[in-house]
Amino acid sequence: MNTSKINVGVPQDYQEETLYQDLAKCQKIKLTDIKLNSIDFFLIELRDFFQILPIKKSCNCKIIVLFNKGEEKWVTDVINSGAAAYVKKNTSQIYKALKMISKYKIYIDEIAMKYFINDYRFIKDADIPEPTTITIKEKEVLQSLVDGYSTYLELSKVLKISEKTVSNHIHNILQKLNVESRTEAIVRALKQGWINITK
Repeated sequence: MNTSKINVGVPQDYQEETLYQDLAKCQKIKLTDIKLNSIDFFLIELRDFFQILPIKKSCNCKIIVLFNKGEEKWVTDVINSGAAAYVKKNTSQIYKALKMISKYKIYIDEIAMKYFINDYRFIKDADIPEPTTITIKEKEVLQSLVDGYSTYLELSKVLKISEKTVSNHIHNILQKLNVESRTEAIVRALKQGWINITK
């Protein structure tokens, strides 16, 4: 049985906060500091956003930036600066980000995703396939993603299909649109008018 823990770096001045004490209690997470070389992820809050580049130079880790209510709009700046995730400051979102980044490289909180999409939806893109290359069911998957359903389980429930079928649809969408992430696929689908922001 694999008992290895995820090494999550946290600045020393954060560690007295209840949120980080709760994280330290998780059996799958080991909180540490930036001085160690074996960090998998590093948590910083938006107020310390300027530290992203120095941290990336100090260790080969993925950075998760945490935001409070009202700070959602900074998502594009954060992601463009090299962060792997931008999530609301609570333990459930942090746990979710740790899982999602491992699979999809990048993760954006559903609340912040709307701002990210709006920032990028009008950027010109070359070689976007014609709408007919995307099936009706694939459009439904994309619409569900933009509506905030992010895990295979959530998508399977709302679409009434199996998790395996959801996985196949997402794989096909990424291939057809020639993109590496769900976020890129959502942006392209919005620009083509295949889906809409409904929430």
